[in-house]
Amino acid sequence: MIDMETRTDGGGRLFKLALGSLLLLVLGTFLYPDTYINASTHVGPFRVSSTALLFIITFPAVALYVWRNREKLKLRALDYMLVATMVYVTVRGLLATSEANMWGLVIAFSVYTLLIYYGTAVIAQKKMVIPLIFTVLAGVTVVIAVYGMVEFFLDWNILYEDLVRESVSGISEYNRVGSTLAHPVAYGIFLVMTAPYLVFFFAISTQKRRKLLLGSAIVLVASALYVTFTKGSWITAVVLFVIIFIYVLLKLPRERLKVVLLVLAVATAVVTITAVYPDTVRHSVTSEERVFQSYNSRLYLWGLAAKSIKRNPVFGVGLYGSPAEVVKLSKESRENEDDWYQKEPLAVGNLYLTIIMENGVVGLILAAATSILLIREGMLVLKKKELRYWTIPILFSMSVIFIQGVTSGTIMVWAAMVIFWLGAGMLRALADGEEFQNCGAAPDG
Repeated sequence: MIDMETRTDGGGRLFKLALGSLLLLVLGTFLYPDTYINASTHVGPFRVSSTALLFIITFPAVALYVWRNREKLKLRALDYMLVATMVYVTVRGLLATSEANMWGLVIAFSVYTLLIYYGTAVIAQKKMVIPLIFTVLAGVTVVIAVYGMVEFFLDWNILYEDLVRESVSGISEYNRVGSTLAHPVAYGIFLVMTAPYLVFFFAISTQKRRKLLLGSAIVLVASALYVTFTKGSWITAVVLFVIIFIYVLLKLPRERLKVVLLVLAVATAVVTITAVYPDTVRHSVTSEERVFQSYNSRLYLWGLAAKSIKRNPVFGVGLYGSPAEVVKLSKESRENEDDWYQKEPLAVGNLYLTIIMENGVVGLILAAATSILLIREGMLVLKKKELRYWTIPILFSMSVIFIQGVTSGTIMVWAAMVIFWLGAGMLRALADGEEFQNCGAAPDG
């Protein structure tokens, strides 16, 4: 059994500082809406990524701890491929634009990727860290879901109303729920990526009262996901649930009834919300505007992405260059000057098209190779029966990037990338950490 001890021996003050800095970065990303819709915030006359502002606080302690404990990292092909990918993405992004603001975003993307991945890979080799990260992710998911439901009922995002409002016609000043992510797409992706950690605690709990509490939390999160009215996240959640349900039916017969009851509770919550707010649901799902946003606009944007790829097939237009390219191509191909595509830079709405459009075939090959090596790492850890309980929720969480990537540019959502590389770092810690080589399964309750 993995010891849940909270000692920090061997790490001392630097370990505590590095761990605190890493968690600060994670929570800061979730609690301030630094998304692909609102990529920058104003600091005086300058536009600066709010996540990048945390760099000053988080980088020194995490980087120093990783350097002092670098012998804990067993270098492999994944490291060389990841670094090569980040170097390419950074250089291509910097060469593609002359805007200093874009330079900051491009550099921040690569630096934070490496910082979170290697920081977690080393820090999480302490046995108490992975349970702590799981707890933080599950807890913050519930908090953000509660705030999201408050926003839904009040029709008011108290904290971030002025940053982003996704209007839906037919309802006076109604905005789709974005919670602390301030946008429904980013919020939906966040909920689907963090929910597996909450499900993990539900699965291992043996105390009836705690299991009931965790089950209620899952129903809350499912309800929060429903009121984002983000179909891509709905589909992704259903795909993951079907896999989990089949696994439970085949491998965990004692849990079947509990899972069925949980499904019924979620269904009841969804039906209740639909019955109480029928106009909201109808206008948010099937109205002409929402159908256009969900389907027609995506098809049009994908077409523009294809045109861009034909023009720049090898190296692309550079990281974060796709929204501006969409505006440019839209102006070239449409006669109506009032067309909203020509006024507002938009994400393409597909992970794979975004990668090719921004980084070309070269970037796609590097990203695919890195992803394959990450998946291979996860599969190797999954084979260790004693680590399976920890590995499964991490893999489910990371898979959201690829599944929802069909309908969303998940790579452009800061929160999603933080969760992804946090998960990848935990897998690396499980693979390399000496304290995990001879341990038992996840603890009960």
